[in-house]
Order: sequence, then C-alpha cells, then structure tokens
Amino acid sequence: MLQKQRVMLKKKCIMLQKQYMMLQKQRVMLKKQCAMLKKQRMMLKKQRALLKKQCVMLQKQRVMLKKKCIMLQKQYMMLQKQRVMLKKQCAMLKKQRMMMKKQRMMLKKQRALLKKQCVMLQKQYIMLKKQRMMLKKQRALLKKQCVMLQKQRVML
Repeated sequence: MLQKQRVMLKKKCIMLQKQYMMLQKQRVMLKKQCAMLKKQRMMLKKQRALLKKQCVMLQKQRVMLKKKCIMLQKQYMMLQKQRVMLKKQCAMLKKQRMMMKKQRMMLKKQRALLKKQCVMLQKQYIMLKKQRMMLKKQRALLKKQCVMLQKQRVML
C-alpha cells in the first residue's frame, strides 16, 4: 500500500515537474512576448512623436498656405481693379479716336470748301484783272476822245 502511494506520488511528482517545465517554457515565452511588446510600444511612441512633429509641420504649412492664399486673393482683386481701369481707359481712347475721325472728316470738308473758295476767288481775281484792264482801255479811249474833243473845240 505504501508502495502504491509512493508510486502514485512519484507519478504526481513527475507530472508536477512536467507542469513546472511547461510553465517555465510559458514564462520564457511570455517574457519574450513582453520584451517584444515593449519594443513595439517604444516604436509606437517614436511613431507618435514623429506624427506629432509632422502634424505641427503640416499646421505651419497650412498657415503659410492660408497667408499665400490671402495674398493671391489681394493680388487678384488688384488685377481686377486694374482690368476695370484699363477697360475704362480703352473705352475713353475709342471715344477719342472716334472724335478724332470726326474732326478729320470735318477738316477734310473744310479744306475742300476752302479749295472751292480759293478757286472762286482766283476766278474773281482774274475777272477783276480783266475788268481793270478793260477800264484802263476805256479810260485811255476816253482820254483820247477828250483830247480829240478839246482839239475840235479849239478848232471851232
């Protein structure tokens, strides 16, 4: 009976040793897992820090881009104002051009009229010259007649 108990205890002891060995292996495995998890945790911390830095950088970029956007909007507004001003100037220049064309046409008409007047005055001048010549001839004739009449009167 004692021998049976001893055999049973030996078997129990062997079983317990096996269990102890199994638990030791599990403990080693868990330590390894723990170490791996610690490494992962450190890696994740580093990644988190990197992501924070990237986030800060991106926020700075965002602020810069907003400022750039505002600047570009201001430039766009300025260019729009310039465009409107240039359109107004263009319209004014077109009006001036039309006015100049009208003035040129009027000057052409005036020139043509003046040419006609000049031709008419030249004709009048020629006619007056002829009249003067005729009047000179008539005067000369009248002088001759006067002289002849005086001679006749003297003879009488």
